Amino acid sequence: MFFIANAFGRFDKSSGFTLAEILITLGIIGVVAAMTLPTLVTKYKDKILVSQAKKLYSETFNGIKMYTAKNYCANESCLFDISKTTDEVNREFFKMFEGATYCEKGSKKKLCQKYMVLSNTKLNNGYGQTGYGDNIAPPFILLKSGAVIKIAQQNECPRTYESKVRDENGNFTGEVEIKTTNICANIYLDSNGPKAPNQRGADIFVHTFNINNKFGIDRLFNKVLTEGKLQYTPYRAGVEY
Repeated sequence: MFFIANAFGRFDKSSGFTLAEILITLGIIGVVAAMTLPTLVTKYKDKILVSQAKKLYSETFNGIKMYTAKNYCANESCLFDISKTTDEVNREFFKMFEGATYCEKGSKKKLCQKYMVLSNTKLNNGYGQTGYGDNIAPPFILLKSGAVIKIAQQNECPRTYESKVRDENGNFTGEVEIKTTNICANIYLDSNGPKAPNQRGADIFVHTFNINNKFGIDRLFNKVLTEGKLQYTPYRAGVEY
């Protein structure tokens, strides 16, 4: 009996952990979790954004097909009509979405306010600071899901416009150049509306409709369609570039 008790006593003592060993192990687990958790959270959020972006893209272009069919149009140019204003185009397209809200210019509704859009990577605002690449302002369509669709319609196509010249560092030189574009309308799709991150390549993609009645798919959206991946680098606006 003494042998058995003594044997078990030695076994318990040699196989147990001291308080210090437990605390060290917990500390290591905590460090590993702190290092890996942000990456896992980001991957999870990106997966949701990819799903939302695909859904909104499908809803939008199905809506365009529906509009074309309902109005007996020969092609999609009957919606993206240069004789119409941006407000007219968005109001007409809004009717294709059940339960949507039309955010008109000057609206006081909380979710109908202008909000700024970051570029997919750090962007020099022309004055040596990181800046916003664009903005989404009423009029636009706020879907029941919280997503936003905005069509920025041009009143002439092709058109010429002035563009500020930048130097090799991205700063404005004070000069302007005249450019020409065949884009008749820009189609802004924000898969989660005014909610963050409000960044191109993450939750916002801009497709186009051109003079040849063809759609141009945002290059940042191609990888979403083919690989289910986003292309953006998180950054803050207003800091030194």
